Amino acid sequence: MKILEDIWSSIVGNATTRVSDPVIGTFLTSWVICNWHYLALLFFGEGNATQRVSGFYKYWSSSEFFAFNSIFVIPFLFTLSYLFIFPWFSLLVKTLQAVSCLYN
Repeated sequence: MKILEDIWSSIVGNATTRVSDPVIGTFLTSWVICNWHYLALLFFGEGNATQRVSGFYKYWSSSEFFAFNSIFVIPFLFTLSYLFIFPWFSLLVKTLQAVSCLYN
């Protein structure tokens, strides 16, 4: 059993490291948000597991990877905007709040 515990702790450690990385964690979160309906059908849909996995595979293989409404582009755009645009927006709001406090 010690071997299985070591393998499990290694997997959990790797997953935690990857998800806590800002780019990968943000991309995974946005990908799950953008594709929640297919993931819900995969885990909670009707039919047996083979049918659900087959349906998810059909969606995955029929989607164009680099088309605008695809499994990659929209989550990637959300990731870029969250990592590069949101901090500037946050800085702007903080600056405006500081300026408004000076005049009040």
